[in-house]
Amino acid sequence: MRIKFIVGCLMLGLAGQVVAVPRAAVDEPDFNFGPQHNNQSIDHTFLVRNEGDSTLEITNIRSSCGCTVGNVTARSIEPGETSEITASYNLRGRQGRQRSTLTLETNDPNQRSLRLTMSGEAIRELQVRPQNVIFGQLMAGQKAEREVEIIGMASQPFEIHQTSVSAAGMEVERIEELTPYHYRIGLSVTMEGRPGHHQGSLQLQTSHSSFPLLTIPVSAELVGALAVAPEAITLMRDNANAVTRYVVVRPGAINEFEILEVIPPDEDISVNIFSLPRGAYRIQLTNLRAHAGLAEATLLIRTSATGMEEIELPFRIVGSDS
Repeated sequence: MRIKFIVGCLMLGLAGQVVAVPRAAVDEPDFNFGPQHNNQSIDHTFLVRNEGDSTLEITNIRSSCGCTVGNVTARSIEPGETSEITASYNLRGRQGRQRSTLTLETNDPNQRSLRLTMSGEAIRELQVRPQNVIFGQLMAGQKAEREVEIIGMASQPFEIHQTSVSAAGMEVERIEELTPYHYRIGLSVTMEGRPGHHQGSLQLQTSHSSFPLLTIPVSAELVGALAVAPEAITLMRDNANAVTRYVVVRPGAINEFEILEVIPPDEDISVNIFSLPRGAYRIQLTNLRAHAGLAEATLLIRTSATGMEEIELPFRIVGSDS
């Protein structure tokens, strides 16, 4: 009985013993750098403090995309001491809201990992809104307008010296200088030519030291009496096997039409026509084989649509000759 009593007293003593442990603390774990130019890196130093009673060990530091650790003054931090962790966030080429995280792995039993974040907004030194001008679907003769804003920083005023467009039917209607670093440009297009996708660009010559020439893509789709997709039937030159391709014909400027006939350039090509919802048709072409003669051929589609009684789709052979 006496032996059991002694053992019991020793266990009670161990259970009641106060064990010294480290405790990691950071006063500002989240650093917001606000709006910044995207031509630089943002540096910030986090201060990690040991508020425990034994040595705090930083066993590992992991970073998410964009954030790197430049310097750590101490990975072993005594009670009451601090360590400086310098992080760098590369904003080059980034735009919009940004957030990156450093994860510290420690021997703190109550906080095995500690997250430090850097967040803010990456702003291009010269912003273009929108970056692509899309007019969408338009009918022949229809005019549409869009606006583009060029926004710089107040610290660097600039001027727009000259504008030009590279697509038929597109022109610059006006240029408004809202401030010495903020311009609004009115752009219009009047669709003409062959139905399908039309692409071009708006070019601006400026006095900005970093952006003397801005090129902004512009696109529109001219919808004729009918809309046909794709614009060409593509086959791989090296593919010796027979393949199947599809062509879809939809209402454009007119609501109702019929496909009267589909004539392939090769009698071996089989044609099937299927009706789709909303008055559209799908043409199935089977037993297609790429050969030199097909590269110069077209698929003829005859319809009841006024102005598009005959549609010719070219064949395109792509790939190497080997």
